[in-house]
Amino acid sequence: MVLWRRKKSRKVRNDLGNVGRRIKGLKKIESKAEELKRRIGSIISKIDEAKKDIVEEAESEKLKVWLDSRYDGDIDKLVEKEIKELEGLKERLSDLRQLVDSNVEDIADVIELLIAEESKLEVRIEENKKEIEKWETETLAQRMRTSSVVPPVGSTSDRVSFANIVRVARQLGGWCERGGHGGFFSIQFPMSLRPIPLSHDVSSTALAGQITIQLTHLPDYKRPTSTKLRGAFRRGDIRSAA
Repeated sequence: MVLWRRKKSRKVRNDLGNVGRRIKGLKKIESKAEELKRRIGSIISKIDEAKKDIVEEAESEKLKVWLDSRYDGDIDKLVEKEIKELEGLKERLSDLRQLVDSNVEDIADVIELLIAEESKLEVRIEENKKEIEKWETETLAQRMRTSSVVPPVGSTSDRVSFANIVRVARQLGGWCERGGHGGFFSIQFPMSLRPIPLSHDVSSTALAGQITIQLTHLPDYKRPTSTKLRGAFRRGDIRSAA
């Protein structure tokens, strides 16, 4: 449901699919026509807010640290497409409302057209989801190709495995190497000031704090908090830092 997660956008999506079911129980055709016009009008009234939701949701997508900032422009293009589609939907819904107003016998056809609109929306949502997932996969694959030694066996003082921590560090663009100040292995990042030692005496909380400071190769808005990093360490996946 990428870009369509927020309340108003979800409401537009759901209402498109529910119109037929909502008027099915009404017996008089005039009652069906009035209810159909009311529901179409309700969807139209939510479209401008839905557009705002989509813009805001896109900005949330850009915050993902596992999605490289070079894809920000591509996300903007997805948003532009969705906004254009919603503007077109608004016009088409207005036409359908007028059609019901002029001829109640067209109700069944109008409902079919609304179902078709929902189907087109679902296709776009799935396409957008696959596109963003592809960019996420490409981001992580590129970062994981950076040369790195096998992490040491063992864990931090609070029992978080070094393997998990190194995996997350690599997903952030870093790598593991032998040596480092005060430790037998250490983590490095591009543009970092110093290695981050891995030691059984150090907690995952301390490592998360040190790593957060060293992520200077990432834009400010992409850098996770140390709290989110700790959660990612425990699962061994930066995507747990959402």
